[in-house]
Amino acid sequence: MADKSTARDFVNPYKAGAPLTANDHGVFFGRSKLLKTLLRSIKAKSTEFSSVFGLRRCGKSSIIYKLMDKIDGEIPYAFIDCLALDDRELTIEGFTKLVCSELCRTINNPPPKCSPKTLDDFFDNHLPVLLKGCKQTPVLFMDEIEALDRKRPADIDEDVWLTPRDFYSFITDRRSCFTVVIFFGTPFERLSQGFQGILKNSLKQSVLLLEDKVARDLITEPLKDVLEYEEDAITALIRASGNHPLLLQSLLKKLVDRYLDNKISSSSITASDVGVACNNNSELELALLWIVKGFELSQGILLFAIANACKDNLGASVKEIESHLKKIQEPVGGSYDFILWEQTASKLVEFGYLELSDSSRYTIKQGVVAAFFRDNTLQELMKKCFNEATDEDLDEARELSN
Repeated sequence: MADKSTARDFVNPYKAGAPLTANDHGVFFGRSKLLKTLLRSIKAKSTEFSSVFGLRRCGKSSIIYKLMDKIDGEIPYAFIDCLALDDRELTIEGFTKLVCSELCRTINNPPPKCSPKTLDDFFDNHLPVLLKGCKQTPVLFMDEIEALDRKRPADIDEDVWLTPRDFYSFITDRRSCFTVVIFFGTPFERLSQGFQGILKNSLKQSVLLLEDKVARDLITEPLKDVLEYEEDAITALIRASGNHPLLLQSLLKKLVDRYLDNKISSSSITASDVGVACNNNSELELALLWIVKGFELSQGILLFAIANACKDNLGASVKEIESHLKKIQEPVGGSYDFILWEQTASKLVEFGYLELSDSSRYTIKQGVVAAFFRDNTLQELMKKCFNEATDEDLDEARELSN
């Protein structure tokens, strides 16, 4: 075991923001049941396709990278990050060309010299040649599928634009030989009817928050030969992050950075050290910006009301929440309709963002999320969370600790 009082020459393994890849296996914990289910479907050459829902920054992309690492060299696959697609790649020709190129990369074939012009052309002429001699059914991983539901630009003809109907045909056509795994971060009821129709026929899975044991392992295991955590520190980290993987990674990254910079003298991490890491933490602020932007408007306003109605961490009663909701006006003016707020609350309980006690009091599970909603006015909240973040917003978040 390393000398815990002097060992400060190691690389910080924690990451804040970017997905965990094969090189980050030391800080990937949990998700074993979901991984086993998806791997079983992939290796069974299932013709059904799987869909995986998870709230923003809960680790969906990290799961894709983990799956690709597990099948790499054994099963060919294509990975499509739908958020990164440009308008030309959202035409039938551009999309099928991209899928072909991705498959060629994993089966070590040269990229195709010409592009399929139609889906029939892709299935009948390109795919059979591409997969000739391939013994395993290839996998098509698609991240942030809702980004495909983009408005057609004026300079692209309607008959070449990839519509939800075209995409559904692409993944379900009898000539298709893909096992398809789709990841999405928009709640099902907010998707367009086209994509709701696609996903309702899938084998549905969810990416939830980390279990307490998994969160504890993420805290204690990666650097167990160098650092140790007092029990109060572990409790403080779990409470502050609420078991959200990105928030926990962000806090741990900050703690370890402070240790490497000699700002924490002892190798035994205390609750006080955790408190300092929660303050003026640019990685944490950026993580919060990303996460909170993923809430629906109604969810964000409800969290704002609950955070401000909670007293001494005892939670907020229905009466207290409704009292705060009555004070809230939409930024554009007019009263917000909160008749169905308890349905919104139920969804947030299901996702793991809220806890409902036996005495019918609501508490925001993530301590830092609660503080974020409590410490910002509603107008600031709207600006930070429900508008598209600009490059200036992200730069400001990164510089908060300077």
